[in-house]
Amino acid sequence: MKNQMARITAFLIAFLIVMSAEVMTVVASPAVDGYCEDWSGIPETMITYGSHNTGGTIYEYHGGSMLVSDGYVYVHVRMSDLYQQQIPVDELILTINGVSKSFIIRKRNADNTINWDEEVYALPGGISSDLGVFFRDGASVALGEAVVKIAEASPNDCFEFRMKISELAPLYGMDEASIENGATLQFYSPNIGPEKVTVVGSSTGTYIGIALCFAVVLAALYGQKRRKQAYS
Repeated sequence: MKNQMARITAFLIAFLIVMSAEVMTVVASPAVDGYCEDWSGIPETMITYGSHNTGGTIYEYHGGSMLVSDGYVYVHVRMSDLYQQQIPVDELILTINGVSKSFIIRKRNADNTINWDEEVYALPGGISSDLGVFFRDGASVALGEAVVKIAEASPNDCFEFRMKISELAPLYGMDEASIENGATLQFYSPNIGPEKVTVVGSSTGTYIGIALCFAVVLAALYGQKRRKQAYS
């Protein structure tokens, strides 16, 4: 019995370590810097476009990823190597639990307000980091940072941005906790492709599961200690 309890305890502790590592992996936040290296381990949705995707064969496609972490919604889109135009920065639609809002990427001023004097439809090659993501219908203050990379050697542009959940919550008529914990979020842009990138907010279920594991391990250890005391 003693050996069996020790094996059970060891198994629960190992399971707890694995689950904790999984949570740490899920909530890791990418840097919004235009290099897009942090997105390599995050699931990507294939976004098809154009006349090359006919007859059931997909010859070219973009890729989109999304993440909810650290109080922000992160979005990343990379364009196909074959796409010959600048990555679109209009009609960026975010849907949260069925409610859709449209956003745009624009230049931003030092005070985080939108800069209408500089256009964004012919950005220079390289990384443009003086950008923000704005609510399309009337908002003048950025909801978060945006970065666009215009590839110079080959047409393979990308953008990444993040928006504060505390800013999104009143816009969508929701509370922050409901967006962060279990809400279904979808990103889509008709100018990029028809597919929607979907992610579910970091559910508290994982953390509850870990807490329960802690409780089980502690209960097992306590029970084992009580039995030792009873037989001593």
